[in-house]
Amino acid sequence: MDWCRDDGKDANHRRVIAGTLRAIDRALCEFGVWARGSEQHSVLYHEANRLTDTHRRAIEAETVAVRRLLKQIRDRLDLQCEPEDVASGIWGQCFALKESLSHMESRQLVAYGKPSAELAGYIDPLIAQLESHVDSIIRVVGTARGGHSVSPKQRRSD
Repeated sequence: MDWCRDDGKDANHRRVIAGTLRAIDRALCEFGVWARGSEQHSVLYHEANRLTDTHRRAIEAETVAVRRLLKQIRDRLDLQCEPEDVASGIWGQCFALKESLSHMESRQLVAYGKPSAELAGYIDPLIAQLESHVDSIIRVVGTARGGHSVSPKQRRSD
């Protein structure tokens, strides 16, 4: 069973496997939060956690079983647990949000038909304000990531 030693042959495969398994493990973390009864509530986002105690116990049992397999694979393939930097996660999500926000500008909404002048006059300045706040978050987490913040304008020119 020498195939599982890290001799460099399967480095790309290990990287793909590790990334996918980390995504599964991250999802299990979220499932655990919901299994403990958590809900998030905000202005336009509202979770309705209708899981019963039976559901929660079943989710927890399956989570344990999946993590047992993840540990087995991790140990056999000598995969490393790499901490995920929260600031980097926020930073990346902010750039995705900026992309989504740009699609809400009236000049982009024409893809769904020409928006009224009233809607355009209302939404465009608010989109600019939202983008400004997201830019501020990018600057904050940019410094938390151990480096200098990259402005969204600099990022777009890359």
